[in-house]
Amino acid sequence: MPFPAHSLSCLARVVATLAMIVAPHATAQTTITFTAGQTSSTNYDTSAPNSPTTLSIATGSATLTGALSGTGSVEKTGAGTLTLSGARTYTGGTAVSGGTLQLLGAFAADSAVFVSGAGSQLRAGTPGSLSVLDIGFNGTGSLAITNGGVATGSWFTRIGVNPTGVGTATVSGTGSQLIANGDLELGTLGQGTLTLAGGGSATANTRLVFGSLGGTGTLNLNSGGTLRVGGTNGIVNAGTATFNLAGGTLQVFGSTLTSSVPAALTNSSTVDTNGLAATLSGVLSGAGALRKIGAGTLTLSGSNTFSGGTTVTGGLVNFSSFA
Repeated sequence: MPFPAHSLSCLARVVATLAMIVAPHATAQTTITFTAGQTSSTNYDTSAPNSPTTLSIATGSATLTGALSGTGSVEKTGAGTLTLSGARTYTGGTAVSGGTLQLLGAFAADSAVFVSGAGSQLRAGTPGSLSVLDIGFNGTGSLAITNGGVATGSWFTRIGVNPTGVGTATVSGTGSQLIANGDLELGTLGQGTLTLAGGGSATANTRLVFGSLGGTGTLNLNSGGTLRVGGTNGIVNAGTATFNLAGGTLQVFGSTLTSSVPAALTNSSTVDTNGLAATLSGVLSGAGALRKIGAGTLTLSGSNTFSGGTTVTGGLVNFSSFA
């Protein structure tokens, strides 16, 4: 038997009232525009149809203390700086295509992260804070830095964290940089891969660690890519390491570098002692050639087997085994 019209009307009003009661308090929009000096405590839901949720500030600096939740992604645009200090539980990707996205506290991504374009920066933590930048924390995550973008971890930067974490990071394009103000870890219990190519660089201000805590780490130093690292045991293996010198440059940075990690020369590659010194005691293997540039001394003390020959255009090379 059909419901009377007045019953349907009452039912519709009840449903509408219930919807208002249970509606989330977060404000969901596609684009949120901030102004210089603004602090907003509004919460935003990134779920469809609001994905990507675009956070835009043209100039100056603003702060969002409200939460970002939902299943969608977030994109930062505009030349200004936006600081996120609230809870970030959204599960979609993160993109920075203009200005600076400053994250207070750690940043752990099990999704895709993009930083693209000159002047685009992603910063995890503030200078001096013990905040980490994690890609592939408990699941699969990726970081792509292209066309002059910069991503910085104020402390450790870790690719592939925890046993179920699988992380990949690619830095390519002139001026593109990944900067770890602490250790740069590839595979912290998990599996981590970093590829540097075509003008992209990574800087490890303390150490480059392969396989931290027994993980698996891979570094592909491809043509046009640069790794900057220095210090005693500046490159170490604490698990399983694959170090492919595939046409890029290993540049000594900060202080004299020592490393016992083996590397495979799969293409003609460069060591730049940069006015300092380096000792590589790990075996250098493969069919590629080694080029030494920059002032300073490179000591090769391993039982090297690489067959491509050695060229010295700056400084000195000491061999205990000549390829």
